[in-house]
Amino acid sequence: MWTLHLESLEDTHALAADLARVARRGDLMLLNGGIGSGKTAFVQGFAAALGVREHVTSPSFVVHTMYESGRLPMSHFDLYRLEDPSSIAQLGIEEYVDDGVTLIEWAERSGGFAPPHVTISLDLGAGDDERIATIAATGTWCERLDWLGEAS
Repeated sequence: MWTLHLESLEDTHALAADLARVARRGDLMLLNGGIGSGKTAFVQGFAAALGVREHVTSPSFVVHTMYESGRLPMSHFDLYRLEDPSSIAQLGIEEYVDDGVTLIEWAERSGGFAPPHVTISLDLGAGDDERIATIAATGTWCERLDWLGEAS
């Protein structure tokens, strides 16, 4: 597990871009944190690094958005409005995972996902744009994130 202090929105985008560079088809990224903690900002930085050309917003009302213009297809889920794990299961998230990279905001509402995945928990820091990112990895993500040991 790694803990990083992100001093600005640019730092959040840079962390996301670093993770996007090592992302592979079939990857699952779980994003946790309260309202305004930077989950969507992280996804925007990730998408930009993948080369996604569309404007990325939080899919809170539509739950899922698919972006196919980048290096990998990217599925973006937001589980904020879903409180019942059975309704989350009906989304068929697993069907999207193999096709590209899948990012899930409010993943803690799901009851859990099978590994491998990387979990990024974002918490508010002292300043307006400061965040504390805690990253936990399973499976092949552990090897791909070795460089984080130098940054934490």
